[in-house]
Amino acid sequence: MYSLPFLKNHLPKKYYEGWGLFVKAVRLYQKQTITYNDLNKIQSCLLAFYTHYEKEYYHGVLDR
Repeated sequence: MYSLPFLKNHLPKKYYEGWGLFVKAVRLYQKQTITYNDLNKIQSCLLAFYTHYEKEYYHGVLDR
């Protein structure tokens, strides 16, 4: 996932940081060996990204 350097000066900070959570999770997932600590970090990053996405894009409207 090489998108972060390209997006840094093109996205508002809140969107850039939200996308960074997803990128971090994918990078950890792509490691050759994944530890339980990595799995916890992946889960945490994906949950934080999901929360960010719901807040910033869906605004809590469930019927979209």
